[in-house]
Amino acid sequence: MVEKVRNWFNGLTKEQVLKFLWHIFLVVLGTFILSFGSGVFLVPFSIVSGGVTGIGILLSDFIPVDISAYIFSWGLFLLGLIFLGVKFSLTTLLSTIIYPVMLSILLRTNIASSIVQLIEPEAILSATGEITNIFSIEDINGTLLICGIVGGACVGIGCSLTFLGGGSTGGVDILSFIFNKFFGIKQSLLFFLFDASIVGAGLIVDIVHGSSFRFLAGLVGIVSAFICSFMVDLVYVSSQGAYMVDIISDNYEAFINYSNKELNRGCTIFEGTGGYTNEPKKIVRIVFNRRELTKVKDAIAKIDSKAFVTFTQTMLVGGEGFSKLQESRSNAIKTLQKSIKKHKNDK
Repeated sequence: MVEKVRNWFNGLTKEQVLKFLWHIFLVVLGTFILSFGSGVFLVPFSIVSGGVTGIGILLSDFIPVDISAYIFSWGLFLLGLIFLGVKFSLTTLLSTIIYPVMLSILLRTNIASSIVQLIEPEAILSATGEITNIFSIEDINGTLLICGIVGGACVGIGCSLTFLGGGSTGGVDILSFIFNKFFGIKQSLLFFLFDASIVGAGLIVDIVHGSSFRFLAGLVGIVSAFICSFMVDLVYVSSQGAYMVDIISDNYEAFINYSNKELNRGCTIFEGTGGYTNEPKKIVRIVFNRRELTKVKDAIAKIDSKAFVTFTQTMLVGGEGFSKLQESRSNAIKTLQKSIKKHKNDK
């Protein structure tokens, strides 16, 4: 077995090995940040913001949160293996292994309790990392909100790094992929519905408990879920996207010159016809990074303030001047599979 693995890696180029290791590092780092945010900021304060951790908090009166994480993470992984296949399941395997282990380490050692007591010195944590003494709203409302924001940000950043590494955090997201495959429902809608259901269930449970602290924690969970979504958009979506501008101007040559010499980017010229004047028009299209948006707008205003411009936010840009276009999120696995196949064919 060891010899086979060694032969597989011998079939990879140095660049492919480094890329694979970088992807693995991102998945591990992302899963660690996800675990840290959940174990230190969400679980101790019973903040339900969705996902496997949210389900664990809901069931914490009957089973410890980390044990729930093991059960649901591996149960959903097996569902993914059955309904989505081996290739998809491999992208979630690393996070499925690491996440519940890291959560147990944080909750069952003094790591989480030490940090929580820095945040709230009077907090008393159980053996599984949950606060056992209930505070009044006046004592802890600010602390709850801060923990919800920081915890949601950590979860969002962790998920984003995992996605950038070509992996997936798995968990409840697997249900979204299964429903999308068999019923054709949009994944973005499914992600929202499943997380909203968990957060909504958390609010119902908190109302049943009749605790002001628990109910406030449930409301903070909604804020935390939005912060998580915002961070995914900021870290993952923003890193993949850019802006595109179409410029219609009689002074189009000046825009071409600006794009080539000052912005240091190429551009594309389209032939158009004015719908009202029926006159031929040149359309200059420039694609640029998000950080260059203000710079480009100012340049357009300076060159021709009367130019007709349309800015479009893109989801993904690859090629010359941008990051090399990668394969799908399972690119690291596909690279290994191609190398293994090539190695076998060479034999």
